[in-house]
Amino acid sequence: MKKLSLILPLLSVYFILIFAIYFFKLGGEYFDNVTTVVNVISLLIPIFIGISVVKNLGFSTMMGKSVFYMTLALSSYLIGDVLWIIKDFEVISIADFFYLLTYPLILVGVFTGTSPSAKHFFKNFTGIMLLLFIMLLVYFNFSPITLNSDVNFYENLLTVVYFVADILLFLPVLFITSFIFSETNNTAWVIIGFAIVFLLIADFHYAINFETYVSGDLIDLSWYLSFLLFGLGFSFIKKDSINLKN
Repeated sequence: MKKLSLILPLLSVYFILIFAIYFFKLGGEYFDNVTTVVNVISLLIPIFIGISVVKNLGFSTMMGKSVFYMTLALSSYLIGDVLWIIKDFEVISIADFFYLLTYPLILVGVFTGTSPSAKHFFKNFTGIMLLLFIMLLVYFNFSPITLNSDVNFYENLLTVVYFVADILLFLPVLFITSFIFSETNNTAWVIIGFAIVFLLIADFHYAINFETYVSGDLIDLSWYLSFLLFGLGFSFIKKDSINLKN
């Protein structure tokens, strides 16, 4: 329990350090290299926390499976980042496969952990209509999908696929919302819900401003905060499981 109580302050200090690095452009001419290291570390932290939680809870448990899939999602995202760097930031590469794999894995992880409420949610006509309304609202107001004649068909197709993947993240957010209102021990899912929201914010900002985006922009902090919140959420899942056993 002592280790769990240290996770929040340690993650808070780490994020403040990241903010300082980005705000003051620490590293000078090596700033890009510093941000690359920060990106990798920010993903490794929740991955290691997730692995620890899965080992503690066991894959046979519902929450163990849930954390496993979400940890796998972050691992896939990390592989995508590494490949994107190796491929010298190519517009289309194998890295995109691993980036896109992140989204269904998050969906599966959240659905597994909130399955009783998620199943109930889809039996609710009002909930389905709310989901449809939100998706349409986001699509028509923030859609970055425009066919660009200056790029090839595959780049245009990839833009559409990424946007659809982001839209799918509304499903776990709504699953979590349904779970929060039906369960008492929901701190972990509130945190994971915010992790997904910050991931969406960063993704949509990138999609809309991809022509001007450069690595090291302040919007990167939204991705990092998302990753760290996943790790914090995993630790709270472990804490809640320990409390239930006691």
